[in-house]
Amino acid sequence: MFQLSPSAKILPLLLAVTITLTTLVDGAFSPARISFESLVQPDSASRELFLRSLRNIGMISVTDIPYFDSKWETLNTLPACMKDSFPEWALEHTFADGTRRQTLASHSVGNIHAASPVPVADSDSCAAFTEASQTFRQVVGLVLAAFAEQLAEVLNLDDTKPVLMDKSSIKPYSLVDIFEGGDQLDHFHCYYSSEEEDSSFALGEDTIEWHTDQGLALVFTPGSTDGKPTDGFYIQLEDGSTEMVDFQKKDDLVILLGDGVNQYLNRVIDADHSLRALPHSLRMPISSSSDSVSPRVWYGRMVLPPSAAMHPFHPFTFGEIREQMIIEDGGSMIGCSEDLVARELSETTCEDGVASYCWHRCMNFTEYGVSPEICADQQLDLACINEEGYLWPGNHDPAFAIGCIDLSTAENLTIMDDSHNDNGHDDHGETTNGDDHEHDSTTTPSGVGFHSGRFALLVASISFVASTF
Repeated sequence: MFQLSPSAKILPLLLAVTITLTTLVDGAFSPARISFESLVQPDSASRELFLRSLRNIGMISVTDIPYFDSKWETLNTLPACMKDSFPEWALEHTFADGTRRQTLASHSVGNIHAASPVPVADSDSCAAFTEASQTFRQVVGLVLAAFAEQLAEVLNLDDTKPVLMDKSSIKPYSLVDIFEGGDQLDHFHCYYSSEEEDSSFALGEDTIEWHTDQGLALVFTPGSTDGKPTDGFYIQLEDGSTEMVDFQKKDDLVILLGDGVNQYLNRVIDADHSLRALPHSLRMPISSSSDSVSPRVWYGRMVLPPSAAMHPFHPFTFGEIREQMIIEDGGSMIGCSEDLVARELSETTCEDGVASYCWHRCMNFTEYGVSPEICADQQLDLACINEEGYLWPGNHDPAFAIGCIDLSTAENLTIMDDSHNDNGHDDHGETTNGDDHEHDSTTTPSGVGFHSGRFALLVASISFVASTF
């Protein structure tokens, strides 16, 4: 249980405990909201809201995070740095509706360790972004740590109840261990919608189609333009209905559950506490219509299991599953088998001979003009690939679709991680030797332990991070 120290210097900032129930506002879905203080020092009402929201919806918003100016400083400096960093460090993808998305990405291990720097251009705008984002990402890690502690408590999953094991079946991983020692992928996005009048939002079509994320959780900032939350984020409720989420500026961070809860978490908890992976989609708002208009900016961190942890139903570690494609049955991969993928959407049980699973959904052969037979006529195999011919590694990337390729020579896409810094990034004055970064000053103070539930020390850590730069 978290204990609030009377000497905590930021107590006046946290006096109001805010608990907001899920409602429909003007036809839009208002997410369940819980204040940061309620997250780390819950009473019975906030604890019940926390569990009910994750069971019935699969999402909760965290508000009133202290010392969180770095969020808007990061998002406000992102577009200029993105422009400077493209194409050397930023990737671009154009969706079917014409929406362009540019991305900066990085990687970290666990919540409370110094995250790897985001590879960016050597420019004044990127220096401002780097300074703000380092602080911001550290605070995100601390909030995730508090979330993990609260989740473990309400699910009755302490250190004595492992969720996963390593390959030798010697090292157990508790729920908190997964958050503290798992791989975490950070993505910063700038979206520019199509300049055409018949945009996806106007026509009611999805820019990013319905899917569930493959990680255990995704923590993100709601999409915004010029500091104001944008429309266009949709979720699918338990009854199958869909609603657009009415995010507000007070939604500091939103935590959404991915298919990891189905793969390995729900199997170790009571059935009446089962959590829900939330299907969601995006329709790009019309407002960000060109480079002359500020883009829709978004940040997300996906929480993945430790690379050394074994999948509970397959003889592979999660690292092996993420790094290579295991081909079975003429083109399907073990990463797309029934035990590994989301089954929230009825369409994800792909009809044999009609569709194949790719990028978190079933893709119809007719829609994509391809089939196992068409590929066989070309002496190729049906697989989930991108335009460059790389195999889908199971990550969050809609650039992948079903197509024909020679699986005997096809290569897996390598997800960007720390090693991306090795390619000439030393010119920016950053080391490439693992934890030996210049940014170690962002590391949390020694002794920060969330198993002990020391709320005052948690807040002091956030204060420390916020004042470091």
